[in-house]
This record gives sequence, C-alpha cells and structure tokens, in this order.
Amino acid sequence: MRYDIAEQTVYLFGAATVKYGEVELSADRIIFSFKNEEAQAFGAPDSTGTIVGKPEFVQDGHTINADSIRYNFQSKQGLIREVRTQEQESWVSAKLSKRLADGEVHSKGGMITTCDRPKPHYHFKVTRMIVIPDDKIVTRAAYMKVGNVPTPLALPFGLFPNSKGGSSGVLIPTWGVDQSRGYYLLNGGWYQPINDHVDAQITGDIYSRGSWALRAGSRYRTRYRFNGNVDLSYSTLLNSDREFPDFSRQRNFFVRWSHVVDPKASLTSRFNASVNLGTSNNFTNNFNSTRAIT
Repeated sequence: MRYDIAEQTVYLFGAATVKYGEVELSADRIIFSFKNEEAQAFGAPDSTGTIVGKPEFVQDGHTINADSIRYNFQSKQGLIREVRTQEQESWVSAKLSKRLADGEVHSKGGMITTCDRPKPHYHFKVTRMIVIPDDKIVTRAAYMKVGNVPTPLALPFGLFPNSKGGSSGVLIPTWGVDQSRGYYLLNGGWYQPINDHVDAQITGDIYSRGSWALRAGSRYRTRYRFNGNVDLSYSTLLNSDREFPDFSRQRNFFVRWSHVVDPKASLTSRFNASVNLGTSNNFTNNFNSTRAIT
C-alpha cells in the first residue's frame, strides 16, 4: 500500500481488494479515493508482458470481469472497459459499458452468445445494448457471426430473456457441421411464457444444403394435479446433392403429446397418456391407467 494523505488516496498493489457494503472489487492494481469514495481498478503486466490480475466486480452474487473498472461507491455508477459477464444462460461482452445506480448496464460495441469460451464459436454482434438484471437484454440491430464470419441471419432489434423465472425472448441457435447436410444452425427461435402454468416456444433448424425444420412446443403444469407437453414438428431433409442419382427428399411431420397426473392428485388412481403421430412411424395412442381397489 501507498498513502497520499494530501489527496486522501490509497494505492493498492498486488491482489488488492476493496469491500464497500455489498460490493467487492478486486484487481492487481486499485486506486481508492476516500474523498470521492471512488475506486479505479486495472491489471498489470507480468514478467512476460501479459496483463494479469484484471478487475473483478461482485455484487449480490453477480460477477463482472473487465480490463478496467472505475466505480463510485456513493453514486453506485461505474465505467467499465472490455467487460465480460454471464447473464443467466448467456454470456455478454462489450467494449465500453456504463453501470447505472439501478443496476442497468448500457453498453457500446458488444456481443451476446451462449458459448462460454472466451472466443465463442458463434455470437450475435450488436452495436448497442442494455442489460436489465433479472429481466431482459435489449439490443439494436444484431447479426450472427460464426467465429469471425458474418452470416445472413440478422435481427432489426434483439430481445433476449435474462430472468431467473423466465421471460420471453430470442433463443440463440447452436452452430455446427453435418457431413451430409452441411453447415447448420439448430434450435434458434422464440420463447414465450404464457402464464405461471403454461409456456410456448417456436424453434427451427436450417442447413446450408437446403434441409430445414420447424417446431412448436408447449409445456403445462399445475402443481399437485397434472403436467405435460405438446410438440408439433415439420421437416424437409435433403439427402445427397440434387445433381446425383441417389438424391432424395424426405418430409416428416410429427405430433407428440404427453400427459401425467400427479400422484398427489389421488390416493387411489394413477393416469398417464402418451400420443405419437407422425409420417415415419406408425400412429400410436397408448393410455396406461390403474386404479387401486380398496
């Protein structure tokens, strides 16, 4: 530590930590002003020139990692550079962010992904976004990139769920390669909770060689009474290339419904139902019920 009494400032070197109420800020270098109740945190180069000890900001169990942080403990506002943080199931990065007193983070130049790697396999690139804790992430126009390669998949605006209890928003697709169907994006779409008992989602798949699929599903649940789910799907799968003689097109349609009565709903009976209807499999409709005789 080094104190500057005239400026009421303390300089902390090496694995430094400042705790102020429910906020904890740690970094290799921290400058704390008692007069302004403000801290500046940043990393420092090691013997190889690599920056280590980058700032980590923790509040209410939520962690923010960045290249540098300037935070005022009195106004509860801060300026963050090169931030990377996890928001529920998504990872959010931004070049420059401003944290407001109510916890909202307004960012410029960033990306959103569900890939947890520092350099994600895929992500949505955005120019500006607002992260509202335990609610949602709102962005301007966003487009998807696979690695560093932009794709035609773009959105005029983004609305991503960021709530522990679930909220409506975009479902980010996963990316990969299939030897027979080419590059693909899977399970991208929209999620919508309807009420406390029912939700719904629409997702789709697309392949670079022309195959595609679309699915709609809904789950329902009433505690101590019953629960179940309904799924509808349609797909067009292309095998081989159109120019080859072994080329074929397969169209599939499926309806799946599952219903379970909660054992707590009745002490004397049990009831489960399962329906599967599709083009490739024979229609089955199985009802299994038992009743205890007393």
